[in-house]
Amino acid sequence: MDAADQTLLGEAKAITDAARQHSIHLRLLGAVAIHLRCGDRGQVTERLNRLGGAGALFSDLDFAAYGVERAKVRTLLEDRFGLTSNPQAMLFHGKDRLLYAHPSMGYHVDVFFDRLEFSHTIDLGRPGQGCLEEDSPTLPLADLLLSKIQIHQITEKDLKDVVLLLLENEPSPRDAARGIGMARITETLAEDWGFWKDGTANLEAVRSASGRYGEAGLLQPAEVERVSRHVATLLEAIEKAPKSRSWRRGERRLSGRQWWNDVESVVR
Repeated sequence: MDAADQTLLGEAKAITDAARQHSIHLRLLGAVAIHLRCGDRGQVTERLNRLGGAGALFSDLDFAAYGVERAKVRTLLEDRFGLTSNPQAMLFHGKDRLLYAHPSMGYHVDVFFDRLEFSHTIDLGRPGQGCLEEDSPTLPLADLLLSKIQIHQITEKDLKDVVLLLLENEPSPRDAARGIGMARITETLAEDWGFWKDGTANLEAVRSASGRYGEAGLLQPAEVERVSRHVATLLEAIEKAPKSRSWRRGERRLSGRQWWNDVESVVR
């Protein structure tokens, strides 16, 4: 891991530590969060080389927070850590999302409030009852997984992130504190047919990708088997979960049509 990655991880820790000291529910997501939840898989991380070239593994920091704490988040990031935003970016995205850059270190920071809205939407819940209380300094493992498998056109780096997550963490039917809470996965996909369609396809893509990485010598046979087994466990639970009326309406309404949301380019 190069110096830029070490610096970014240090910044992530400093920001989440400061947020905790100020009782702000600010949780990491994305590649940095997955790295932190896969601490003893450093060699695998290096082998997979998620960005596909020499140099840094990470390019930015992503956080989730509650909208009612928006002012506290801004004060923390702007006054304490010196992050700056583009006024145009605030105009386009400021209500549901904050976009920052560090003026000297050059990294970007995105903060999402109350929900993650990309190809599909992940609702983070309300203060006192939402998922931001369940884990720290990252989103819960299930939400980290959901944030990756919701991508309609999943990329190689996202596949590698999910492979790492499933290598280190077991799907857990009962105890989300000790693994990937399958209830959160199955309940989310059982409510949204479009999310289910992309989510299950992406899990299959992860299983296929792990096989390719094994053939290329990036993963050991036991690692490929572990990822495949965890994918199978998740897919079986998703298949068995009772589907809601909204899921069935989506199946009827969206079959043969666009079932995902287009993701707008970020204006910074």
